[in-house]
Amino acid sequence: MLHGYSNTPMRSDLSALYNRYIKLLIDRGLATYTGSIHVTKLLYEFRKYYSPALLKHIECEFTGSDQIKTNWLLRLVRPPKHAQHPLYHLLLIQFLGCTVEEFFRLPTELCFFGEGPWPCLNPAATHFREPVISDYKLSPRLRGGRPTATFSCRCGFTYARSGPDSSPNDRFWVRRMVSFGTVWEAKLKQLWKDSSLSLSEVGRQLRVDTLTVRRHAARLKLSDSRSHKKSTPLNRAAWLKGIHDLTARAEKRRTCRAKWISATRRVPNTTLKALRRKLQREYAWLLQNDPEWMKRHRPHSRRRARSTSGVDWKKRDAEYAVAAWAVALRLKNSSGRPVWVTKTAIGRNLGVVTILRQKLSKMPLTAQVLAGMVETREQYATRRVWWAAALFIEEGVLPQYWQLISRANVNSLKGNPEIKSALEAAIQKLEATVWLGNSNRVAS
Repeated sequence: MLHGYSNTPMRSDLSALYNRYIKLLIDRGLATYTGSIHVTKLLYEFRKYYSPALLKHIECEFTGSDQIKTNWLLRLVRPPKHAQHPLYHLLLIQFLGCTVEEFFRLPTELCFFGEGPWPCLNPAATHFREPVISDYKLSPRLRGGRPTATFSCRCGFTYARSGPDSSPNDRFWVRRMVSFGTVWEAKLKQLWKDSSLSLSEVGRQLRVDTLTVRRHAARLKLSDSRSHKKSTPLNRAAWLKGIHDLTARAEKRRTCRAKWISATRRVPNTTLKALRRKLQREYAWLLQNDPEWMKRHRPHSRRRARSTSGVDWKKRDAEYAVAAWAVALRLKNSSGRPVWVTKTAIGRNLGVVTILRQKLSKMPLTAQVLAGMVETREQYATRRVWWAAALFIEEGVLPQYWQLISRANVNSLKGNPEIKSALEAAIQKLEATVWLGNSNRVAS
């Protein structure tokens, strides 16, 4: 083994290295946003990149009976306890596709939600939308495959949103409310006393719907003596209905669980497919409303592993790489409204969606082609802008700025610098082309 390495970096330096590794591993699909490593896949990819003979020659092979659990590679990508030999770091950096200079230019912290501090989105606070939140709590669970964090302000307002951010405006987007806090509640009490305000106006000022206004007014036991001309009085019936709904939901959960457990006990070796067919409504309800319980009580899969040893992956990789490249070009150059060039779209055209999703690690050439041809959301939007501009040029029409946005369907991205630049360039070209075309027709 390697000897002579006694330099011990600061703890913060080790954490910075670890965070950079996690970032690169996430980008390659070898780790989750919560930092969990796909160990089997990582070891497979690493051994495919470096031959065992090479690792042994430079004294970096995995040795010992517990090599799968405690080898030096896994020590590098797990929370650091002590320093490792520089050669180990160089091998991992090279494997992750970076030069040393590029690696050390990466951020030292994992920032899925942009640089802090983050804004408080409490419309009742004097610091509304100001960056006053210094930290957030990352959820261990993903939402739609994306990391979710909770942001809490000193005013008591707490919200959750998903990352990673794709634009600066994402920091002002709330996915779910956690707590409104005392400042928001005080504002609700103040507005509630003003009988000249309708419930809609109260909700507009607090940026919630009227039903949320009613629910929190009932929770705070606010007086229901509001003007009948402006809004419907809050009564006890609405509060009782909420209690009834909670009771009915609990009873529904108890009934669905009981039926599911009963069916699994009657037929111990049943499959999930058979249970789903027999208890369709119960399965759908539990999956939607009680997913953690459903995950713990579903039958174990008995699927046998299929051997892929007979597949010539190098040949298949070469074929799919060429086919994927051709399909991506065809999609980008197709007439009519632009089609978003994604991995799924390419796979669907080739009829190999599942293979691209599950076996892409065996096809590096295809993966490289996909990485170069697949479009980001901004690239796709830019293509729609120029497509819309071409239609206006063909029609000889000089559109307003908003008309170009509407036809390209990029209203949600019009604030993005990349899209804004494309819109401005397209308008300039339209002004020059359409004006020149009209001038030529007049002259003739």
